[in-house]
Amino acid sequence: MIRWILLAATQMDACNNTQYTEQTCSDALIHLEDCTGIATIAPECNSVVFEEAELILSLECSELQTGLDALPLCETLGSNCNSIPTCGTRSITASEYNDILTYSDSTTITSIEDVENRITAIGSIFSNAGDYRGLFPTVYRPITEQGVSAITNNAFTDTQWANDLIIEFAALYFENLRASMLLQPMTTSWERYYSLTEDCTASPLRTAAVGITTHLFIDLPTTLATISSSTNQSTDFEDFGLILVAATPNVITELDAAYGTDSEPFLRGYFLGDWVDSHWGENTTTTFAFQTIRTKAWNNGLWLQDWRAPIATIEMNTSWYAADGILATLDQLGSL
Repeated sequence: MIRWILLAATQMDACNNTQYTEQTCSDALIHLEDCTGIATIAPECNSVVFEEAELILSLECSELQTGLDALPLCETLGSNCNSIPTCGTRSITASEYNDILTYSDSTTITSIEDVENRITAIGSIFSNAGDYRGLFPTVYRPITEQGVSAITNNAFTDTQWANDLIIEFAALYFENLRASMLLQPMTTSWERYYSLTEDCTASPLRTAAVGITTHLFIDLPTTLATISSSTNQSTDFEDFGLILVAATPNVITELDAAYGTDSEPFLRGYFLGDWVDSHWGENTTTTFAFQTIRTKAWNNGLWLQDWRAPIATIEMNTSWYAADGILATLDQLGSL
């Protein structure tokens, strides 16, 4: 009798799960039509269709409307079947796409540890598919890990400021990543990075470097202003820079392992100042000297909070465009 009851319960659970799955698939088509006006014949609600349904239901109407051309909805709409937009080895699945959109929702960040976990997860999804969008989070993960560890070990005088720096700094990356996945507006600098991830003639190191320069030249001073940084945090900011430098060996190792780059010569020069001028050129060493970048970011972060904000904005954009141009030239010369 007990065995019969257990079997009946198992069958009932399976039935309920089937009903839930079918309902999810049905609800997704209704949501899709309500938001976009697209009506489609319901496909069989298999595991892939169910994942696509969950992706559809996770999005607001405005997100569906802008992002529809990018979403992997092969079984549901015949869209982006086997689409590999960024020189990867395979396409991102609907489930993975949904995960990335969830991880990149900056409004739900709960802690610095949460930031670290999200960057790790995003980088893993992209790198497992050979997707070049993962170049930057592969670089960013060891840096964030070092920062989180330092905060945990009370390495900063103003712990709350350091905590806010990690979260708000990452939020700018998350927001632009999510926008790119939904074909929504991004900052000019991040738009450049994501356009390069689709350009298979660009070297992976160049693309990664554009992500790094974007985050340091543009996002860092913006973050410093957002969290109301002042001269009171100048020492903590210096210490934060040393953390970035300390992460360099891990950055090089992980980037080379994940994407087959030979990043050590450039990144050692970038973060450690170990340049060889005859190879890289004087303009390169000046533009990418990390000490100079860090000083500019700090000054611009302070200036963005007062009457000098227009000057800071011009300086940030000028520096970023110069770096982007040099990287393009180095790539054309085969130096990256």
